[in-house]
Amino acid sequence: LDDATDYSVACGIVKQEMEKKSKLLENIGKRILDSLYLNLNGIKKATVKIKKMNPPVGAKVGSVSVIMSR
Repeated sequence: LDDATDYSVACGIVKQEMEKKSKLLENIGKRILDSLYLNLNGIKKATVKIKKMNPPVGAKVGSVSVIMSR
């Protein structure tokens, strides 16, 4: 258990980064990954998916998303 990831810390990191304004989903994903690697020990690989509902893209689109891994 000493090597286990504290997912409550990970959730807090994601919440903190999602509260920051950003125009690009890619910027949010990079910030989340950077912060996870900075604050959690032992991460070998992380994947995040950020999804925006009803984005303002000039067409009727239900959602857009970005998946990033490191």
